[in-house]
Amino acid sequence: MPRTPFHDAEATLGATFDAVAGWQMPRRFASLATEVENARQHGGIVDLSNWSKLKLSGADAAAFLHNYTTQDIKSLREGEGVQTAVTTWKGTMIDHVFVYRLEDGLRLIGHPETAPAIQGALEKYLFGVDVEIADLTEERGMLYVFGPQAASIMEAAAGEPLADLPMHASRLVALDGADGMVARTWPLGGDGFMVLIPSDQALPAFEAVRSAAAAQQTGFIGSEAFDLLRIEAGIPTFPQEINQERNPWEVRLADSVSMNKGCYLGQEVIARLANYRKVQRHLVGLSLTGPAEAGLSLVDENGKTIGLLTSVATAPDALHPRALGFVKADWATAGRKVRVGDTSVVAEVQDLPFWKGLGGGGIPPRHG
Repeated sequence: MPRTPFHDAEATLGATFDAVAGWQMPRRFASLATEVENARQHGGIVDLSNWSKLKLSGADAAAFLHNYTTQDIKSLREGEGVQTAVTTWKGTMIDHVFVYRLEDGLRLIGHPETAPAIQGALEKYLFGVDVEIADLTEERGMLYVFGPQAASIMEAAAGEPLADLPMHASRLVALDGADGMVARTWPLGGDGFMVLIPSDQALPAFEAVRSAAAAQQTGFIGSEAFDLLRIEAGIPTFPQEINQERNPWEVRLADSVSMNKGCYLGQEVIARLANYRKVQRHLVGLSLTGPAEAGLSLVDENGKTIGLLTSVATAPDALHPRALGFVKADWATAGRKVRVGDTSVVAEVQDLPFWKGLGGGGIPPRHG
């Protein structure tokens, strides 16, 4: 089983480890209550080294990836990036990914365990093009620094200004002599940065980030606390919310779709869903009156299935579990109540931070 390249440094901080998506990853650094409370106040750092990392190189790399994802890749300049979805012909998602253009090609960052599927899907079309695809997942460690002080932490760790870095833009930096790539990404608690480091340089980079974060009272959290926080925020993940049964509109990923880029695999379906308002269900937040398991149906007052519960977590200080799920479009309004399967648990629909700042809640197309 692969293990994070930050393992030894995390062990000295008291981390306990567990299998997470096929990797040995830190589950906790302290009690869940302590990690969640500190992260809500000061932000945190989470090890995402098990996330998928692909490199696409060659003269045709950008034009090639442009044809199989939902965003405009061809127009990216060095240092720019974008969020996008790798799609099937049905317009559903193999994964939602982040793409960065560097001097030597593209970097594609996806969720854990999706690299083989993404690489396999793309390589089916590698004929007559100058493109090479390499899996760098085990060759790169990755940290996610989030919260209100994330920019200050990364500036201190890198020794250069990063607060003005645009969303999804990247910059190559030195972290205590280690070669790093820093990219602004989805915010959690106010801001967010991805930090990629070659695995053989992971420990000095880790210490640079840890030291800078400690000065801001920001610490490391494990996978358990991070999953709880992403559910509270409404951030979808693979495979619970992002999978080959879902299209980007359903998962409120409208900002990952360009309506102007032209043809790509699945484009006709995705465009038709938007233009004719055919999106049948939407991701929603849910507050539950009692415990429930992900995978249960959501039903109306007559017992008719109108959705699916996909992620559930209970914070140590919470009276009720929080969850994510999909409901039919008519039910995706805050305050509506549904029942969980054949249980007595009631789920109330909630709006969540991840999509509150998006036009139309991340559901309709965002032109431009």
